[in-house]
Amino acid sequence: MIEPASRIQEKLHVLHPVDTGNPAEAGAYGMYLFYRWQALGGVSSPDIMNRELSGVYTRIRALLRDMEASKESYDPRELYTWVDWYALLRRVADDGPFDERALDALRLRYCEEWFSGEVGYKATYAVSQIIRWEERGSYLAARQLADAARSAVAEWRDELSNRPEAADIDSPETLRRLSILRGTGTVWNPRNAGRLLPVVERVLSRTVSSFPTKALEALHPLSLFLDDRWLAHRGQKGYALDILRELTRREDLNPYARKAYGMLRETLAECTGN
Repeated sequence: MIEPASRIQEKLHVLHPVDTGNPAEAGAYGMYLFYRWQALGGVSSPDIMNRELSGVYTRIRALLRDMEASKESYDPRELYTWVDWYALLRRVADDGPFDERALDALRLRYCEEWFSGEVGYKATYAVSQIIRWEERGSYLAARQLADAARSAVAEWRDELSNRPEAADIDSPETLRRLSILRGTGTVWNPRNAGRLLPVVERVLSRTVSSFPTKALEALHPLSLFLDDRWLAHRGQKGYALDILRELTRREDLNPYARKAYGMLRETLAECTGN
């Protein structure tokens, strides 16, 4: 008999039992397992299996089974909380790429609901997904979706650059919009931030601890693409690490997410020598 993820978690003395029927909690646990797998050398030495890494693989496969069994009952508006971690863990468990057509069907449904104006579907998730499809030349980026995504990006750029003082920088959506506007592969500094510099400077003028937790989670990816010299000049050289440290302290965050951010901070600190 195959044991569910919750039973395996209890046996291995992890933080607390996981409700894999809750998509956000399943996603947080998936994030934790992914970074645990990474920390144990799963990326660099997949063929070298110690007892602890073997246990992580066991938990990953148990979580995937539970998510597979539960995903049809997940609220479709919560897709963004779990689907990318599910996809990553499937690659880990299957040791490589897998057929994502079933996931893409869910993603497409999400994007179409956003396009139709349904309440609760996040524009930033839909737009970023459509942009990824378009960059890959996928047929899923249908013309009407691609046009809507481009229109949204142009609207966000105008809004944030023309009225930076009005931007709600406590809103996770605002910070995710900034990440999308940053553009793939671009490291921001005062010169190439362009007209968006004032709102970025507003964000940087705030202490990390003053942001709500959800905003901090949205700010974390953006912080990795800010120029080190710019941050050092502002006395914020360890900005990305400070955000991760603060996230590990947030009691309103899922315990597995806190632990995952802590492991990510340790990895980033080793890479940067901090």
